[in-house]
Amino acid sequence: SVVVFSLFHKIPVTLEGGSVDLEWIVRNFSSFTGEIYSDEWSFAGQKWRLKLNTRAEEEFVSLYIWHLDNNNVANVRFSLSIINMFNDSCHTFSDNKVFAGSGRDLYGSRKFIRRCELVEKGLLVGDTLTIKCSMAMGELQEHDQDNEEIQDTEDNTVQEGFSGVIDLKLIDVDFTMNVKGHEFKVHKVVLSAQSEVFAAMFRHDMKESSSNVVTIDDCDPTVFKEFLRFLYSKRVEKLSWTKYGELYRCADKYSVPELKAVCSRAIRNELSSGNAVDILLYAETNALTSLRTDALKFIARLPKKVAATTGWQKLHPYPQLLEDVINSMALLGTMCLICEELA
Repeated sequence: SVVVFSLFHKIPVTLEGGSVDLEWIVRNFSSFTGEIYSDEWSFAGQKWRLKLNTRAEEEFVSLYIWHLDNNNVANVRFSLSIINMFNDSCHTFSDNKVFAGSGRDLYGSRKFIRRCELVEKGLLVGDTLTIKCSMAMGELQEHDQDNEEIQDTEDNTVQEGFSGVIDLKLIDVDFTMNVKGHEFKVHKVVLSAQSEVFAAMFRHDMKESSSNVVTIDDCDPTVFKEFLRFLYSKRVEKLSWTKYGELYRCADKYSVPELKAVCSRAIRNELSSGNAVDILLYAETNALTSLRTDALKFIARLPKKVAATTGWQKLHPYPQLLEDVINSMALLGTMCLICEELA
């Protein structure tokens, strides 16, 4: 079956006409199977629409952007993502493509998201799927998303595009970080600029400052590499929620509040029925108030799913948390669902 749903501009086209953000709201999502199309919209003087494939027999939901213009070539950077219950963009697919103007050009992801994840991660809020599409005029050459991944250097020298005004290519690495036997060669100037703890270490006459070596035994090397990646490039590769938790502790230890916020949001976006209780307990243990609130909200929206997991039993030794979960469900009117599960 083919169904067409309206697509709404969330943020209008900029005055220069160079970019646009739109939201596509698909209500009663679970009742549809087959192909679903959005309304058409105009960008850069050309017609576009989105296409979802939701065939029940398929493991994955497919999502594409469709260039409807028959005459004009378009070079466009685009991203497709899902808006979750916290109004965050997640499961983002980004690319830069040249649309040939055949009227049949579709680009996107055949395996955009597993159907089961839509439910397990609470992405069908009230059985409504919200998709965000962002578009901007592309570069002159086609862009391959896979080529953006940072490549490891053989000697673990971290020099990944420091966002400051200093050209690091002109500065030799001058400090070594030994993390459980793995050496990372870095620049003091970067560490000092991004971390108050490292700045203090290098200012004062400490052993690490004079030897230009520091030994770190309380962090996994793969996690510490992401810590350094953030200091240099303000980005982090995708991790499991437990690794984000380790990265949060590292950011806390070395006083990098921006990275702490990134990790907290990343953990929130990893919430699922299977790990919601564990994340709630993690937030409680580490006094992460905002993450605690988000985990409670997630559990309250999917109480039946969460209560059916082994993690639910972990709440029993925490009567205050259990009470907060029940209160959150009462506020959302989902108490009846948990009663059915526990009956």
